[in-house]
Amino acid sequence: MMSESHAHPHRKRVVAREVDQVEAANRDAAAMPPDIVINYDSSSTEADQATVVDPTTLGRRYRRSSHHRVYRWTQGCSMLGALLAAISVICTMADDILLSRWLAAPALGLTTFSIALAGQTSLSARWRGWAIASTVFASVALSLTWLQPMIMRDDPTELNIPRPRPQTPANP
Repeated sequence: MMSESHAHPHRKRVVAREVDQVEAANRDAAAMPPDIVINYDSSSTEADQATVVDPTTLGRRYRRSSHHRVYRWTQGCSMLGALLAAISVICTMADDILLSRWLAAPALGLTTFSIALAGQTSLSARWRGWAIASTVFASVALSLTWLQPMIMRDDPTELNIPRPRPQTPANP
């Protein structure tokens, strides 16, 4: 069995101080007059030569504007494709098959294009999952326009499938 000091070797042991010492130091600091605490000499030129770095901007990453443009195009194409696919599903449920096909085909094209854009930059790659999901949704919407007439109708003659005209014999 491991000893208590070796149970967690990655943890550092911290010795706590007495609270009375900290409170006493806080009281002493609060009792100091402001001229002792703030020692600012406006004639000093050392402050003008010192380089000051704002630590809040150190972790910020600056990307090229082309990366942002590709990212926005990826977002726009996938969202517009998903919207067209949703409208196509609504039109399919309303039995307007021709309009739903006209909406679902460009939706599938837009969302496929958004997948291609998502692979261009690391910023646009964040949107890859949404682009794939909207492409699957658009393909389901397009396939639904072909399946819905066969599923929802009992009589196959209602499908309005063009049939060849019967040939009439030619008059001699």
